[in-house]
Amino acid sequence: MMSVKNALHTMHKILDDEYEYYTETVETNNAYGRVLANNIKSSTNVPFYNTSTKHGYAVLVSDGKSKRRVLKAHLTFAEISVVPGTCVRVRSGDPIPNGATAVVTLANTKILEECSDNDDYFNINDKEYEIEVLVAPQKNENIRNADCEIENGQTVLQIYSRIGSVELGILKLCGINSVRVIQIPSVGLLSIGDKLEQPGYTSTLKHIYDCNSITLISLLKENGYNPVDLGISAYQLKAIIKNIKYALDKVNLLVIMGHANDNDLLKPILREYFNAVIHFGRVEMKPGKSTTFATCIFNHKMKFFLCMSANPVTIPIVAHIFLLPFLNGMHFDIMAYEPKPNIPTCIMTTHELHHRPKFSWTTLHWSEKERFPRTCYSKKQHQNILKYQKANALLMLPQRTLHESKIDAAFVSAILDDIVNKIKNALDKVDILVIMGRTNDKDLLKPILKAYFNAMIHFGRVDMKPGKSTMFATCTFKQKIKFFLCMSANPTTVSVVTHVLLLPFLNEMYCNYLTKPINMQACVHTKHELHSRPKFSWTTLRWMETERFPRAYCLQNQHQNYQKGNALLKLPSCSPNQPILEAAFIPTMFLG
Repeated sequence: MMSVKNALHTMHKILDDEYEYYTETVETNNAYGRVLANNIKSSTNVPFYNTSTKHGYAVLVSDGKSKRRVLKAHLTFAEISVVPGTCVRVRSGDPIPNGATAVVTLANTKILEECSDNDDYFNINDKEYEIEVLVAPQKNENIRNADCEIENGQTVLQIYSRIGSVELGILKLCGINSVRVIQIPSVGLLSIGDKLEQPGYTSTLKHIYDCNSITLISLLKENGYNPVDLGISAYQLKAIIKNIKYALDKVNLLVIMGHANDNDLLKPILREYFNAVIHFGRVEMKPGKSTTFATCIFNHKMKFFLCMSANPVTIPIVAHIFLLPFLNGMHFDIMAYEPKPNIPTCIMTTHELHHRPKFSWTTLHWSEKERFPRTCYSKKQHQNILKYQKANALLMLPQRTLHESKIDAAFVSAILDDIVNKIKNALDKVDILVIMGRTNDKDLLKPILKAYFNAMIHFGRVDMKPGKSTMFATCTFKQKIKFFLCMSANPTTVSVVTHVLLLPFLNEMYCNYLTKPINMQACVHTKHELHSRPKFSWTTLRWMETERFPRAYCLQNQHQNYQKGNALLKLPSCSPNQPILEAAFIPTMFLG
């Protein structure tokens, strides 16, 4: 019996080693949801020409501050050339007329002469004959150059990208009218069973309606595939062989529902009549134990089989775990091919465990006061198919062990257990634990500290950049007080938070009152963009013989600044009146 993880690995390896895909060309308008078969390069510059970024006047920089005659606005920009003493009224996004080297905003001009209402020299919104430029323009001021967004020949989309609404917009923007895409893999659905009937017929006590086909057809269509409904085959040797041959003429992946157990006819038929290789035929999961994956060569082409129980509870679970990922792999849909995220979830009820890992549909609920989801799981297994209707997740319960036959209210996650155990091991050895990474409010760390260590979080967000998610907490562990200082794993953040918070706290614990940074004022003589939070930046302080204050020298690269720095600048937060800090004296933490 193969684990789910190994079964998925087997399917992916066979797909990588043996599957040959085909491509086709489609018009861009019809490419939504398709996967690119090659890299896409732009066929034009974006924008195609120089454009204005502001409303104003296109002018010559060489004219400086002076009067200018406004040229006719009703001409096309290709017909207009700006010469000395002239300008052209432009709006944001308009092409820049020939010759113009800057755009002056309306605020920096003064209208000297306007036309009358019946003068058609200008359109109704552009009435000025003559203006005066009040501020000398700079070259290329308020001009967005051609190709500043995308250059002609630049790769804009990578191979195997799935084309969505954004990708369609990029293709059109770059003048791409058709693309080469990977053909959508063909998939067929075949049900096997003597007791199955199509809905619409009167069901007797000996028959049940086939709901599995429509369930899978709908699921596959929702994910961009066009499955072939191959109907119901009688559970007879000749009928099964005939229907499989018919199916393999039409599709590359055949999904068979029903009679997939080792004691049934299906597996011997695949081996003996189709020379199929069964890569796995039993999976360590409940439901879905009889799930089978096989391959064969039919009419010189590789064909794939995914066989499963016809139990309506099993079908959607196996489809989400095995079928959809495999189809996405055949389609080279890289994003969809990635495994779904495993979310640690708190279950609120006691569960009987099985000797195989158990999967069940559930609905996750988030609370405003908690950073992890909770779920209430129904013990009535027959309700699983109804739960699928409203579910948003698959609950994965661990298998039963000799020491654990039940699971009480707990988090269902091996990853979570690993974090908890590592924190416990650390607290056995240290008084203050510094944790780097995953400290945001939406991450698991804070809920873990609260739920498993009864920790008090004294602060979890700090008004500083970098270091916003820095957290300080305490707990009692084995009758001793323990401290947590948690921070982002960003290298720039770690160095700043260490000097601003960690080292002072350690010195305080050690009663080392002599080792303290010196707070002073330093002269900053370069411009700094301010942030909504006070910003800490590494710098090097230098003293001149003729001055009684230090000057701060900063590099763009913060890693180099830290390497050579001897102080931390404490820049103020920005305000509407001060988005940028000019030369000024700034509070500085000198570290020596």
